[in-house]
Amino acid sequence: MHSRLSSVLTTADLPIAELSSARLDGELFGLGEFWCPIDVHDEPATRALSVARLLPRRAIAELQSAAWIYGVAPEPAQHRVCVDTRARAVIASSPRLQVRELRRVGDDSQLIGGLGVTTPLRTAIDLARWEQPTTLAVPEVLAGLLRYAGFASVGPVLEGFVAHSRAEARRALDRLAQTQLLLNDRPHGPDSSPRWLSLAKPPEPTL
Repeated sequence: MHSRLSSVLTTADLPIAELSSARLDGELFGLGEFWCPIDVHDEPATRALSVARLLPRRAIAELQSAAWIYGVAPEPAQHRVCVDTRARAVIASSPRLQVRELRRVGDDSQLIGGLGVTTPLRTAIDLARWEQPTTLAVPEVLAGLLRYAGFASVGPVLEGFVAHSRAEARRALDRLAQTQLLLNDRPHGPDSSPRWLSLAKPPEPTL
């Protein structure tokens, strides 16, 4: 093996045969579709760097991709990224990437390993209302994101949440109720729902 290697390796760094052999020898471990030297920590900065290898500049990891970078969700088969409309960048979706344009998302992102990533709170807000995840355990991921950010309740998500439909609002409230139970670390039962849920009404849609 080479004495000085990047913390995230691709076939542009070494031939696939050498990478595979080094992994079998215990010198590398797999991270997504890349490889890392065994002395590199599997941490947010390393995971962000591996996603950055797939992305052009100005792309921002969001949704499950951001949750994976924070270490609270499995890596998605298709990474989700967004582009701030103010960046005037054009990024095409692909089998490995799904891209959307958002307004002022840069205000809710931070740099990790040189990659823009939506903050844990913004990621939680987006995942709470996200329609697509059918296999992702969303409440568990939301609880992980909120703990990562130092929150003990779903209150900050509710404060930042804007519903675009009643169905979206109800979906988010149901997920957040389950999330609060996880944060409370108490079993689910008929009398264990947070008091705010019984009082809450779905937010009026913002069209």
